[in-house]
Amino acid sequence: MSHVLRRAGGGFAAIHREQIGPPVDLGDLDPRTLEPHEAKARTILAAIRPEERTLEAFPDTARVALGLFSPERQALVYRAVRPELARRLEPLGLWPEGLAIDD
Repeated sequence: MSHVLRRAGGGFAAIHREQIGPPVDLGDLDPRTLEPHEAKARTILAAIRPEERTLEAFPDTARVALGLFSPERQALVYRAVRPELARRLEPLGLWPEGLAIDD
């Protein structure tokens, strides 16, 4: 499903979920898809001092408004959403084998 903006009250205010195209069969996804993201995030985070591993340390103010992030901020965002990603993918057998969920 995708988010689609609907014109409402002279502007695009309402967001609706609609099925666009054929349903996605999650069984076709390969758990190895996450491996490059894991590796890159780990490498980037290893280069940042632990006390600086916060989104506030990498505000990227101008770029965030455009949906762009520095590699450091992207790694921090990935780390923040990783537990939820793992929670959703693991029961489907799509979380990479041997990768700790709470890492």
